[in-house]
Amino acid sequence: MKKILAGTFATLMMGSGMVALTSAPATAGPYTGTVETSTSIDAPAKVRKGAKARICVTVTAVDSDTRPKGRITVRAMHGTKGLQSLKTKDYRGSTTCLRTHRLKKIGKYTVRVHFDRKAGSIWKDSNQRVDMKVTRRR
Repeated sequence: MKKILAGTFATLMMGSGMVALTSAPATAGPYTGTVETSTSIDAPAKVRKGAKARICVTVTAVDSDTRPKGRITVRAMHGTKGLQSLKTKDYRGSTTCLRTHRLKKIGKYTVRVHFDRKAGSIWKDSNQRVDMKVTRRR
C-alpha cells in the first residue's frame, strides 16, 4: 500500500514538474490588421464662402516605426445640407494634402478622414474628424 501511494505521489510530482517547465508558444511577426494607426488632420478653422479648403492628413502607426500605406478618404459634410465634398487619394506613408471642392454653403462643416489600409497589410483602419466653419465673403 505504501508503495502504491509513493508511486502515485511521484507520478503526480513528475507531471506537475513537466507542466511548470513548458514555455509559451512562439509568435511570429504582426498578423494582418494588428498594428494600431492614428490619423491626424490639419485643416483651417475658417474658410471663406466659395473657396477650397486645404486639408493635410498624416497617418502614423502606434507603438511602431512602420509607415502605414493605404487609401485616405476626406469628406466635408455641412451640418444640415449633407455631403459637400468627397476626395480619395492613395496614402504612402508621409503627410498628404488635398483640396476640397468649392464650399458654397455658409455654416459649420465636419471634415472626416478615413484611413483604409492596403489589403493584406499589418495596419488597422482608423479615422478622425474635425470641425470647420465657412464664413461670408467680405
